Amino acid sequence: MSVVNSGPSGEVIQALDMTDPPQSSGQIIAGSTWNAQFWYRDPSGGPVGFNFSNALRISFCE
Repeated sequence: MSVVNSGPSGEVIQALDMTDPPQSSGQIIAGSTWNAQFWYRDPSGGPVGFNFSNALRISFCE
């Protein structure tokens, strides 16, 4: 997936083309579950300069 910029709103949207996965192992199969987390840079957010979002679990049904 590509790098995205949240801008001043702090909100990010990443489109996912269901017909063209980013890699062959990224195909969506009915009954599968994906787990995801967003890693982001935050230069003003403290000494480390980055953080992680809450985890997200997505289950795909038929």
